[in-house]
Amino acid sequence: MARGEITADVTVKITQTGEGEYKFEYSGQCAKPNGDLNFAEGGALKNTVKIVFAIAEGSVAGIRFKSNSKADGGPFWIVEKSKAGSDGCPQGPCKGDQYRVITTTTCGRQMHVINKNDDGKRYRYMLRFDLDGATVIDDPDSDNGHI
Repeated sequence: MARGEITADVTVKITQTGEGEYKFEYSGQCAKPNGDLNFAEGGALKNTVKIVFAIAEGSVAGIRFKSNSKADGGPFWIVEKSKAGSDGCPQGPCKGDQYRVITTTTCGRQMHVINKNDDGKRYRYMLRFDLDGATVIDDPDSDNGHI
């Protein structure tokens, strides 16, 4: 069976508690409310996945995905979960060929990522946002499908 490509639209709503902590709530195809992504079943299995992350209406005012510039560190960090840092998080920008072609829209409200989805591994990814010069992060898991 030939591999195809599907699009998984994932929306993230970012709110702030009274204590100043950020809360993230995800929705969309292949996404759990905590942000974990499952590309190991359903329409994603055996297909390349174009993930379109979008910041939801009602999120903290002014929050945007970080730019793709090296100075910013980029908006998307990912690592095989077994190779994550001691804190369980990716330690740097996306490397390798499993996840690629990372772009953000000019307004910073959307980010596009291509996942080859062909290695059957579990990843820990990190979304990185900019809010008034401060970096805000969230780091859920992603399961790739087996072919």
